[in-house]
Amino acid sequence: MVENKTETYWDDPSRDFRQRYQLPEHYLWDPYALPAINYEGYIRIALSLLPSPQASVLDVGCGDGWVTNRMIKRGYQTVGIDYSDRAISFARLMVPEAEFHTGDIRDLDMQQKWLEKFDAALFVEVLEHIPPQYHLQLVSGINKCLKRNGTLVLTVPSVNRALNPWHYKHFTQQEGVDLLETTGFKVVNIVNQQESTFWRSKQLWRFLKNPIYDIRLTRIFMSRLLLRKYNIAKSPNKAERFIYQAEKI
Repeated sequence: MVENKTETYWDDPSRDFRQRYQLPEHYLWDPYALPAINYEGYIRIALSLLPSPQASVLDVGCGDGWVTNRMIKRGYQTVGIDYSDRAISFARLMVPEAEFHTGDIRDLDMQQKWLEKFDAALFVEVLEHIPPQYHLQLVSGINKCLKRNGTLVLTVPSVNRALNPWHYKHFTQQEGVDLLETTGFKVVNIVNQQESTFWRSKQLWRFLKNPIYDIRLTRIFMSRLLLRKYNIAKSPNKAERFIYQAEKI
């Protein structure tokens, strides 16, 4: 097992995401609420950029294992790692078919048994939670875990969104490219994901569901609209997220 100390990971304790894992929240979400719709939007694309099922995948920052579960159901051989003991406990409970480890993802390059082991790695909405001084080290470590020509799928929030209190940084499209190219990858595809639109506004969704009433049929319709029409942005300037498919070189 990979077991590393992560107590000193954060230079700002208020952004330590372990505070969020009181419950396996992704399994409890209302599928027709905006957070779940947005989540589904980028997970669909990220999974579509992986190699064919049966490939071995390292889920970096796997949290409660919700995405790992999606991969297992598709036939991937999946290993998940996260720094939260509680999240990993949930993941092991919810996805017993997968292998999970508590560990510090800054130290992936030190895990000898994982070096050049995986066909692909999934690094989804994790990098923004990590102090920027560790970004090069992290992505370089993922590179070392991949086989030759292995695939990395990376998703990050864009600077077109306001900075979330849990996040250290949002990215321009070029910053993601530069990070990947500096750490031994070739970018083969970029998806400008989640177009900014009024239909995602919090005010609208509070109108559709609040403590007084719930217009569920409209929420179902809106989820389909967002996933079909606004899941991919027309330009980088309208994208709230960037999804990169990169190949180890």
